[in-house]
Amino acid sequence: MNHNFYSQVIDSKSKIKSKIKQLFSNSFSRKEIIPLWYLLLKAKKPNIDFLAFYDQEKFIGLAYLIKHKEVIYVLYLAIEPEERSKGYGSKVLDLLKSLNNDSKIFLTIDGINLDAKDYKKRCQRKKFYKDNDFIDAKLLLKIGKNTLETMAYKCDVSTQLYKNIFKYLMPSFILKFLIFTRIWKLEKI
Repeated sequence: MNHNFYSQVIDSKSKIKSKIKQLFSNSFSRKEIIPLWYLLLKAKKPNIDFLAFYDQEKFIGLAYLIKHKEVIYVLYLAIEPEERSKGYGSKVLDLLKSLNNDSKIFLTIDGINLDAKDYKKRCQRKKFYKDNDFIDAKLLLKIGKNTLETMAYKCDVSTQLYKNIFKYLMPSFILKFLIFTRIWKLEKI
């Protein structure tokens, strides 16, 4: 792998929107995907970055980041299927860690569930983040029937931090509704 790895901001004028849509559909279930138009709209805010990653001129992957003070929440991180297992995911994480002098980062992954069809893939994903110095933050985010585990790098994750992060992505009345109706539930483990 060469050393011409870089990121570029994705906006509504990006020429790679079709690649982004394809990568989303290859990497996430339909229920996990926030519409691209909404992500692009929110990415106009100064505390949200929607980034494409390239090796030389080749599109490798993307990340959608929400920043609160010195903490970065990775809402989405995806690498092109044909580029996986080549070290690019680790390169992206290293780049994110270096953004703000060793940034504090957290993200969610599908919970480890023995009954899940993709149990092995979930375990591999968790191992990947642990191999990249992330730890289990002992906080679950339950969205409907889905349970997500929180992984953190140099960051103590609290329910308040989640609320602070997600207020950038959605209006506060929607966030309050989701929490009040227990559609979203944060649980310390």
